[in-house]
Amino acid sequence: MGLCARRVASEVNRFPARQGAFPPICEVAVKKLPVACVLGVALGLWVIFLACGPVESTHLILQADTTKTAEADKKSPYEFTAAEQYLHKAREKWGTSDFEYSIDYARKSKTLGEKAKERSLKPEEER
Repeated sequence: MGLCARRVASEVNRFPARQGAFPPICEVAVKKLPVACVLGVALGLWVIFLACGPVESTHLILQADTTKTAEADKKSPYEFTAAEQYLHKAREKWGTSDFEYSIDYARKSKTLGEKAKERSLKPEEER
């Protein structure tokens, strides 16, 4: 039997059994339980929200990187070059843990990469 269990057992043995009554040590633990739960939930949410920046920026950088096509650099050079430069800047900001700007640059890169992809897939007459 551990030290805490022995202490609780000795407290329980000292006080007569009453319905709904706890020994003093249990009452303190029950009163502090809601505070501990609230702090635990707050800490968990804080960790989740703290991780959103790195996760979102990494996801967007990977999406922006997959919008490349073989002919995009020849058929729509402006959009392709801008997408490449924004992607480079997003990775640079990600490397310095500046995730807010990394997300912005990755979104711009993804948008321009998709536009370059669309333009490169169109036939010459339609552009």
